[in-house]
Amino acid sequence: MNVFVPTLKRSSFRYCLKALRKAGCHDPRVVKNMRWTDACNFMADSADRDWFLRVDDDMLLCKWAVNFFNMLISKYPEVAVISCNLFDWRTKTPI
Repeated sequence: MNVFVPTLKRSSFRYCLKALRKAGCHDPRVVKNMRWTDACNFMADSADRDWFLRVDDDMLLCKWAVNFFNMLISKYPEVAVISCNLFDWRTKTPI
């Protein structure tokens, strides 16, 4: 699966990449300094598979997340978009 990380070089970016490495993703494609619509178009146009995962630079995925998304894609190939709720680990509540 292609994993893209659009970034405006926020301080959280390095932690995002570290979390992705722990999740087994060692080659995310970094999309730097693009407007939101340009970044979305770039990701869709440059993905070399039918699916890609977009991880914002302030997101920290748990270590099983990439495998989980791969499983979802395999199980439901007809689905076009998967939207996931975010969870605030400090307050232990959904965002």
